[in-house]
Amino acid sequence: MKREHWVGLLVVVAVIGGLWWWRGKRVEKSQVLPAEGEGMEIEDKVSELAKRFGVVLPDNLERAELKDVTGGVGGGIATRSYADGKFELTILAELPDPKVGQWYEGWLVRQEPAAIIYAGKLGIAKGGFLLEFTDKIDWRDHAQVVVTVEGRDDRKPETHVLEGEFRP
Repeated sequence: MKREHWVGLLVVVAVIGGLWWWRGKRVEKSQVLPAEGEGMEIEDKVSELAKRFGVVLPDNLERAELKDVTGGVGGGIATRSYADGKFELTILAELPDPKVGQWYEGWLVRQEPAAIIYAGKLGIAKGGFLLEFTDKIDWRDHAQVVVTVEGRDDRKPETHVLEGEFRP
């Protein structure tokens, strides 16, 4: 074969490979839970995420949907409760693995007066990332939940990746 034929063949193979890769990325995105309003309500999302993580979430928990604020395809659910002097927050998050030297952290935020509570690092769990935070203090006045990606261990929130809010 002439050199021009080989170059033409390589271009065709590269284009087909690129299309195959792009199609794979679209399939990955479609496997993430659909956004609210796309046929799946928050209770359905909670149920689906709980199944993926292999956990059972009691019906009496308050729930907040966590949406990706980076333009990515991540998402998650936060639940909370306060009973018998014990506050419990759980975050279930579908996120890509962070870059080397980075990790995810969870935060509770109150708007007025402004306050931020560090809830801890999210650990790797079946199906994504998990945080379980408990305290004796009732933090229900901190309605916003934020997940950040961190590169410094300074207990200061860095880049927001997921956000959600518990509704009264």
